[in-house]
Amino acid sequence: MQIGMILGNGWRGDIPTGMAADAACESMLHRAERAVAVGVTSLWTYDHLEGVPSSRQAPCFEAWTTLAATAARIPKVTVGTLVSGILLREVGLLGKMAVTVDALSGGRLVVGLGVGWYRDELRRYGYAAPPFGERMERLEAAIGALESMWEGEPVHEAGLEGALCLPRPVQRPGPPILLGGGSDRIVRLAAARARGLNTGGSPTEVGEVFKRARARCEEVGRSASELTFSTEVQVLIDPSEETLARAVAGAGGDLAEFREMNLVGNADHARSRAREYAEQGVDSLIAFVPDGHQPGTVERVATVLLEGAANCA
Repeated sequence: MQIGMILGNGWRGDIPTGMAADAACESMLHRAERAVAVGVTSLWTYDHLEGVPSSRQAPCFEAWTTLAATAARIPKVTVGTLVSGILLREVGLLGKMAVTVDALSGGRLVVGLGVGWYRDELRRYGYAAPPFGERMERLEAAIGALESMWEGEPVHEAGLEGALCLPRPVQRPGPPILLGGGSDRIVRLAAARARGLNTGGSPTEVGEVFKRARARCEEVGRSASELTFSTEVQVLIDPSEETLARAVAGAGGDLAEFREMNLVGNADHARSRAREYAEQGVDSLIAFVPDGHQPGTVERVATVLLEGAANCA
């Protein structure tokens, strides 16, 4: 099992209050460099335009421009969105953005996509917020349009009227598409069309989603080995009461639920929990570190998780 890390671009309130924007960007990239130096193999951005509902006033950098800077500065590791709501950008623009970041990274991009759950955010920024079924239809159409765009020929689908995406991506036929979610429709779509599936929850819950995905792969005549499985969790090793309370409030649940769905405790507990996820078929455990701005924290978290992953059978 590999270990990835979420870039601290602010969505969960992880930029210290009062920090200047340029200093916050530099701090975020420096933390990412330190995590990679320890052995983290992928870096990801949440894709939102404002903070979590409980902390809308928190500073929050835009995901794809953050990813472009990361790709250009930090070599070798995978970069991606976890995940981009399909309504935030028209598919033609998204296709061009993905090609640009794929080129900046030298072919290390994963395009994470989802239906977009934060409907109030969409409305506030001028986007439509249709029901789930319509958002799923938009997502399915977008996958086909992106794949067509990356072939380098004019595209006439999903509302595009001859869109041309040149240069073509470094990765051929295009960057891998990862879907985020655990609903039956997302799982079916991932099994049929995607190259990755990311879902959250306890190890048991995550394992059940991946079990369904493998069954769907078999139904469509595809090997489940063609689909990479990942999960994103918050990791707090020996956290202060203040840090833990802030993380729980941001997640919108209670402490017991938060502990069940994330890694909270001492280093031994985090190692053990990482192994539980690996045993459920997780290929990549992606950590968000709420107190990552504290000196030495990202290195410690990455090291502990890598130790847990190394002990997996």
